[in-house]
Amino acid sequence: MSAEERKKILQMLADGKIGADEAALLMNALNEENGADDASAEFDAMTNETSQLPELDEIRKWARRVSLFILVSGIGVSALSAWIMSVIQKNYGVNFWFVFFCLPLIFGVTLIVWSIGGWTRGLYLKVRSKKKDDLTNIVIALPLPLGIIEWFFRAFGGQIKGLQTDKIADFLSAAKYAKDPIIVHVDDKDESVQVFIG
Repeated sequence: MSAEERKKILQMLADGKIGADEAALLMNALNEENGADDASAEFDAMTNETSQLPELDEIRKWARRVSLFILVSGIGVSALSAWIMSVIQKNYGVNFWFVFFCLPLIFGVTLIVWSIGGWTRGLYLKVRSKKKDDLTNIVIALPLPLGIIEWFFRAFGGQIKGLQTDKIADFLSAAKYAKDPIIVHVDDKDESVQVFIG
C-alpha cells in the first residue's frame, strides 16, 4: 500500500466518512493487493519510529510508578480493613461495622487485581509554554480504565447530544489493545501539548 493510499484512508476516517473497522478492512485489503512484504516493511518502519521516541521511556516509567502505587495502595487498604475486621469480630462478633469494613477490603482487592492484571492504561498530558516570560509546565498523569470508559460511552453516550460516541468507543477500544501508547502531539507557536494514552 502506498503512502498516498494510506493518507486517503486516514483522511476518510478523520472526516467521519468511514469508521475505524472499515478503515482497517480497507488497509488490509490494499496490503493484500500490494503484497505482504510492503506492508510488513511499512509496519516495521512505523513501529521503529514509535519505539525510538524519547518520551516513550518516560511514559513507561510513569506507567510502572502508577501501577506500583495502585498495587501498594490496594495492599495497604486490604490489610488495614482486614485487621480492623478481625478486631471487630474478636471483640463484638459480626455486626454492622464488620460488614461495613468489607467494602474497603473489596476495594483494596480490586485495586490489587487491577494493577497486577495490567488493565491500567494511563492518560498523560504534558503542556509546555514556549514563551520566554511564561514558565508554564503542566503535567497530568491519571490511571485510565479504558474498558470501563469504553463501556460507558457505548451504554450512555447516546444521551450526550452532539457527541459521536461510536468513534470515541472505537478509539478507546484501539487504545486498549495497542502495544505502544497512542501519542498526539500538537506544536503551536506559543505552546506544545502532548497527550499519551496507553
